[in-house]
Amino acid sequence: MLNIKKLLGISALAAVLAACGGGESAAPAPSVPEAASAAASQVLPNEQPESGSMASGHFEGDGHDHSHDKDHSAMNALDWAGKYVGQLPCGDCDHILATVELKQDGTYHYIADYQGGKQPLKVEKQGKFEWEDKGSIVELDLDNEEDLRFFVAEGHLQQLAKDQNQYQKDSHYNLKKQ
Repeated sequence: MLNIKKLLGISALAAVLAACGGGESAAPAPSVPEAASAAASQVLPNEQPESGSMASGHFEGDGHDHSHDKDHSAMNALDWAGKYVGQLPCGDCDHILATVELKQDGTYHYIADYQGGKQPLKVEKQGKFEWEDKGSIVELDLDNEEDLRFFVAEGHLQQLAKDQNQYQKDSHYNLKKQ
C-alpha cells in the first residue's frame, strides 16, 4: 500500500514538472543598461516566478490563451502615473539616486544623480515614453542615448536590461512609487 502511494505521488510530481516545462533552468540575466553597468556582474540568473506572485503571469509559448493580456496589463489595470524614486547600483560611484515621473499624457521626467563618484554628475531628461506590446513595460525615449526600459508593477518600477522582458523578484533595480 505504501509503495502505491509513493508511486502515485511520484507520478503526480512528474506530471506537474512536465506541465511546467520540466523544471528547466532559466537563462542568465542579460547585461544591464550602461547607467549601471558595473552591477552586471552581481545580477543572478532569472528565477522562475513563484506561483501566485505578481510575476507569475503566463508567457508566450506556454500554451495559454493570451488574447486577454492587453486588457489585464499594467497599462490598463494599475495606477501607474506618478513619481518613482530609488537607489540603483553604480559601477563608477556609490549608487545612483534615480527619479522617474510618468505622466498620463505619455511624457516622463527622469533624473539620475550619481552619488560618491570622482566628480558630481546629474543627468536630467524629459521626453515621451511608449508602452511595449504587452502593456507591462514602458520605454523612455532618451534621444541619442540607449533608451531606458521599466517593468511597471503595483507601487514600483523595475529597470530592465535591453533584452529583458520579465520581472525579477530579487532585482536591485527597483524604484518605489511616492
